[in-house]
Amino acid sequence: MEHLRNIFGGGDQPQESGSPLTGMRQQLEGQVNQVIDRVSGMIPGVDQYATQCKQAISGALQSFQTNVERVAGDKLSGLNLGGMMGGSQQTPPPPPSS
Repeated sequence: MEHLRNIFGGGDQPQESGSPLTGMRQQLEGQVNQVIDRVSGMIPGVDQYATQCKQAISGALQSFQTNVERVAGDKLSGLNLGGMMGGSQQTPPPPPSS
């Protein structure tokens, strides 16, 4: 779980506003867009597909980020950090009866 804490606010790295993954996603998206631009500039007739490709990549990366944040949030919320952070510890609810 330490790696999740490092990505989602437990590390010593400065964070951008919003999700820590937003900056990583934007950087990756920029690099992929540069490759798309390079390829579309080298092959005649391909440039018409560049915008569509960039939009598809952007949507896929955004979806990936959203899912990673959801899963990581679920994992981190399952940790009982109340005692470590000076807050009150809560007793977990009993398991549902059959």
